Amino acid sequence: MTGGTFSNSSGTFDANGLTNTVTNLATIGGGIYKASTATQTFSGGLTISGGTFTGSTGDVTTAGLTLSSGTLTAPGGIFDVSDNWSKTGGTFTPGANTVTFAKAAGTQTLNTGGSSFNNIAHTGAGTLRLITSPLTTGGTFSNSSGTFDANGLAHTDAGLATISGGSTWHSTATQTFNGGLTISGGTFTGGTGAVSTTDISLTSGVLTAPTGAFNVTGNWTNDGGIFNNSGNTVTFNGITQTIGGAATTTFNNINHWWKYEYNYGSSYDHQQQSVHSKRNYFHCNRI
Repeated sequence: MTGGTFSNSSGTFDANGLTNTVTNLATIGGGIYKASTATQTFSGGLTISGGTFTGSTGDVTTAGLTLSSGTLTAPGGIFDVSDNWSKTGGTFTPGANTVTFAKAAGTQTLNTGGSSFNNIAHTGAGTLRLITSPLTTGGTFSNSSGTFDANGLAHTDAGLATISGGSTWHSTATQTFNGGLTISGGTFTGGTGAVSTTDISLTSGVLTAPTGAFNVTGNWTNDGGIFNNSGNTVTFNGITQTIGGAATTTFNNINHWWKYEYNYGSSYDHQQQSVHSKRNYFHCNRI
């Protein structure tokens, strides 16, 4: 345990299966830091301004994280960040891990610097706000507490995005959920930018449509949440799709571009007189 600061400017520091707890700032300015199977804790934050920080199978817990040069390889264990993440240079290798953003109060900023993450989990009661650069996650994204604020920046998620608590505020830029969007609690609030997703599953909580384009290429299932349509149009443009679920969904406008199959579990309310089927067929099993 280090009660002050820790720095590595040359050579190799090997934790060798043991914990390392640093109370103040830890700086990797050169050389190599080899984390271990035991937890590495940086209560004053971790700065990588050169050299290499290599995570292992153990956990890494830090306050803020700054990467301006060098290489950061995420651990295979828990990677918990409780303050700002700023990447202005260097290389971030996310591996197959999850980075958990866990600030308990106030605002935690995330500047990706153009690097992709694997999985992101926002669990803190504070606000996680994107700044400067868009966010790309190659795996999953989840918000279980607090607020996620896209802040005018794009977010592209290759895996499933899950909102199980808290709130997510989307932006003037496109939000893309290629693995689907599940709202099982909390609130998803679209902005003026587009939202594009495969499946939508709404079991609890609130989904407020964007005022920009809202494109769905998969199935729509509402089993108990609230959908606010924002007076907007939902465009269904997949190959074969269903609208289903146990709860009533009230759409404003629906546009259909491909083969569309409507099979609703309870009731369907369409406020406006514009259901457009432009290719193949629109099939209603029950209204």
